[in-house]
Amino acid sequence: MHSYDTETVLTSDLVISPAALRLAKRWGVKISGCILFALVGRVAFGPAAFADDHVSQKLNSAVGALEKLSFSVLGSTKATNQLAEFGAVDHTVGCKIVRCDGLTRYRIQPGAEGTAPFYVNEYLVYDDGRILSVQAAFNSSGEQVADGKDASLMVMLTDPALVKDESQIRGIDKMVQSLSGAEYAFFQIGGSSLRRYLDTAGDELVPGSSPNHLRATSRLGVFEVVVSPEHGWLPQSLKVSKSRESDYGGRSVEAFYKPLPPVGGIVLPAGAIPDVPEKVATAIDWTVSVDEFGDFEGVWYPRKVRVEMVTRFASGETNRSDIALGISALPRATKERCECSIEIPDGYKVVVDGAAQLPYKWEDGSVVAGVPDLPLDPAWSIPLPTPQSKRWWLVILNVGVVSVIVIVLVVRRAWGRRND
Repeated sequence: MHSYDTETVLTSDLVISPAALRLAKRWGVKISGCILFALVGRVAFGPAAFADDHVSQKLNSAVGALEKLSFSVLGSTKATNQLAEFGAVDHTVGCKIVRCDGLTRYRIQPGAEGTAPFYVNEYLVYDDGRILSVQAAFNSSGEQVADGKDASLMVMLTDPALVKDESQIRGIDKMVQSLSGAEYAFFQIGGSSLRRYLDTAGDELVPGSSPNHLRATSRLGVFEVVVSPEHGWLPQSLKVSKSRESDYGGRSVEAFYKPLPPVGGIVLPAGAIPDVPEKVATAIDWTVSVDEFGDFEGVWYPRKVRVEMVTRFASGETNRSDIALGISALPRATKERCECSIEIPDGYKVVVDGAAQLPYKWEDGSVVAGVPDLPLDPAWSIPLPTPQSKRWWLVILNVGVVSVIVIVLVVRRAWGRRND
């Protein structure tokens, strides 16, 4: 049994002198304070909170303001491809991005008109997730080609509420990838927006090697940006590097560049894709530079942008695209100007993305449920044999052969009975 006095404090088998106790209390407060300061510092200044600091906040706000503007974009692409089947060819593209409340219209057409016909694509993106895709042919005078036997007009509705598997339909990421380079005007890179790179970075968003420089690594790849405080905190330069496993519009880079089965001459088992390892994409790098900024009604935007995209393959070959964009801001549009500018006749068939069996049609400027008034596309139906077709003569020949065989068997049986 332990006894207690004024000189010692006994706790189990540990003996602590009053002097040591006073020293421990004094330094314990200091140590606790240091630990608390370190934790606060970690939260305030460390990687976990850097995503919330003033640089990334201002960058996020600047891009958010940019996403509310309307633009006219003219771009040119020069490609140097060692594997041409996986790269873009030299081309020019014109794109208008018109925004109004609840709706954004993207209109993409060749930047250099003069060939007949050329195709124009329009996408109407609604805030509720629906996307209306329309394609039509135009002649060299800019007049829409009337729809005829070879249907040049295509109307497709993507509505997540009408399909069971959203992964099989054309989402916003896939739509943006159809802009032929114009998407870089509002910092869409590798199937993801700049804001998505910031959001997915989380604790990995950290200061870079210089002021106003952020760097992050996430499932989207390695992301680096240098912002310009003088131009509304928009990116002055931007780099994105993806490995073969990085996310590219909902798929890995490797899956995005997956070789397609050969066409003709070779029959493959269902679902089989030939393994061509030398054509596997192993890395993609984008370098974006803003050469000139503009100011529209107090909102900064990139006026001249250069993009270098390099795709590397397992074979050691590379594809390179150099893209130059000229961008002009447009006044915010009325809802009427946001609507589809391609002429679609009433009753025209609308294909439902991911559910082609559903009957929908175009009526009074919108998509409605109902059987189309126009005949179905012949490509979706199987023609019945007609007397003028080779299939009909094949049927007659088969019937004739079978009839001859039956007659021979009957005659032989009858002859055999007679001889018996």
